[in-house]
Amino acid sequence: MREREHDIFVKLLMVGNTGAGKSALLNRFSTGEYSTNIQPTIGIDFRNANMAVGEHRVRCQIWDTAGQERFRSITTSYFGGAMGLLLCYDISCRESFESVGYWARQARDHTGPGPIDIVLVGNKVDLAEAPGSRVVSEEEGRALAASFTPPVRFFETSAKQNLRTEHCFLSVVEDVVERILRDPTRARAAGRSPVRGGGGAAFGLEGSDPSCLTPPSCCTIS
Repeated sequence: MREREHDIFVKLLMVGNTGAGKSALLNRFSTGEYSTNIQPTIGIDFRNANMAVGEHRVRCQIWDTAGQERFRSITTSYFGGAMGLLLCYDISCRESFESVGYWARQARDHTGPGPIDIVLVGNKVDLAEAPGSRVVSEEEGRALAASFTPPVRFFETSAKQNLRTEHCFLSVVEDVVERILRDPTRARAAGRSPVRGGGGAAFGLEGSDPSCLTPPSCCTIS
C-alpha cells in the first residue's frame, strides 16, 4: 500500500483588496521568487504546499482570492472549509487597511461554523523606504490585530524583499495544526483529514501547476 504523503490537511485563504500584493506574497512563498509581472487574480487561484510542522506532514492548500468587486460573489463560494486566513492590506493604501474589517466579516460569514485562525498582514513594507509612501503605520496594524477577539498575529511583509513572507504563512499553519491536534474529531467532522491514520485527499482540484517551480526551504510545492 502506498504510504500517505501527509497526515494533516490545511486549507488557507488569502483575502484583501485588489493591489494588496496577495499574489506576489504567495508567489514568493511558493517559488522563492519575486516578479513585477504578476497580474491581478481573476476570480481565484491556489497553490499546494507540503510542509512539516513538528512531527506531522502537512498538506497545505492556499487559495488566493481576487479583491475586485465584480469577483466577490465568485470568490466567497470557495471560502467554505477554510481553516486559516491571511488578511492582507497594503501599507501604502489607507483604503485597503480600512477594508480589513469587511474581509474579516466575509470570511467569517462564508467559511462555515467552525473556528478559523487568522493572521493580519501589512504588505509592501519595502515602500516605507520612500518618503511619504507609508500611510498605515506599524502601530496601527498592531492595534488592529489586537482589536480582534481573540487578538490575532500581525506581520509586516515585503514580497519584493522577501521579508517575513515565510513567517506569516507558517504562523497560521502552525496555529491550525495545533488546534487540530487538540480536537481531531472537529477536523474529521468538517470533512478534513484526520490527524492520524486517515491521510487526506488532494480533492482533485484544478488550478495552478507549480510543479516546475523551486520551493523555499520550508516546504515543497506540488
